[in-house]
Amino acid sequence: LVAELGLDSELLDRWLAELHLLAAQIEQRGQLLALERDHLLAFGERISARIVAAGLRARGLQSAAVDAFDLGLVSDSNHGHARPLADSAGRVQAQIARLYGARQLPVVTGFIAADESGRLTTLGRNGSDLSAASIAAALAARECVFWKTVAGIHSADPRLVEQAPVLPELSFDTASTFARLGARVLHAEALDPLAARGIPARVAHLAHPERAGTQLSSRPSAQAIAAVITRRQVSWIAGDLGGRDQIGLELARLAPETCLEFSAPAHGWLCSARGAAGESLVRTLESQARVVTGLASIAVHGCGLDARSLEQVLRRGEVESVVAGELAGGGEVTVQIAAVPEEQVALAARAAYAAYCCPKVSAASAG
Repeated sequence: LVAELGLDSELLDRWLAELHLLAAQIEQRGQLLALERDHLLAFGERISARIVAAGLRARGLQSAAVDAFDLGLVSDSNHGHARPLADSAGRVQAQIARLYGARQLPVVTGFIAADESGRLTTLGRNGSDLSAASIAAALAARECVFWKTVAGIHSADPRLVEQAPVLPELSFDTASTFARLGARVLHAEALDPLAARGIPARVAHLAHPERAGTQLSSRPSAQAIAAVITRRQVSWIAGDLGGRDQIGLELARLAPETCLEFSAPAHGWLCSARGAAGESLVRTLESQARVVTGLASIAVHGCGLDARSLEQVLRRGEVESVVAGELAGGGEVTVQIAAVPEEQVALAARAAYAAYCCPKVSAASAG
């Protein structure tokens, strides 16, 4: 990228040297600590910000790359799943004002922060959404736009259900619920800072900026939004009553934004099993709980859920669920959820979409 943009070939030398030194230290010790993992994962954002800022300067715009922790974004110390602290807002305001006063357009890293001891942290998958929302809230921005490689938030994963349309408008609460259920467009907590300040948001397509995308605001939806939400690489974890509190605490620590508590007819948790954290989660809990891996979750949100059982809908679509029921604490809108073998996720999504989102279309013709 540096070469293609005609930028200084030494632009990234400082950060690449730091990266190589850190990697060599980890290799020599043969152990990767959580804080070192965050340090390693941060280099993508830090390097990208330098390239973007240099590219803007090459085109006549005064721009400065800024690491979020230098901007004043302070988080807790939960490495890999850190959350910005509320008192970061004042520091962010002051630093942005300083940059604007110097006529510098800041290009700020997403996904990363630092704790109160100055140790670098990361905010989890889609953490840049949380960075953007936190900074927008601190600045009392007119709008926060999340630029994505999708057209907006769909009523189902368009890779599984091709005809699923973009939803033109969603409330913050509904969009947050979608993210918590497994929709990968936004970070599950990204909308909280915007909702608290009443700042509207939009999910827009990076390649098609003229499209409206999905508008997000505090306004409640005019009607219950019918949607099918899927998540791959999920584990079903069911523990006995005696160990439930301990298991729940462990899940909250290891996978806070990817763990859903399940209610009747069976009690347990559906958790994402992605990467090293997911594997560690499974190993930790196998001795005290029943763990089933290799699953995907199917959640249906909104209309007509009282009359039809998701388990029955899936069975009619020739998909056998491992467990099915209602989401614990699902709020005012009914949310039914099931876990199915991962290789059947597409078939299950189409069957659920045909039944709940376009009931006049048969599951067989839904894609």
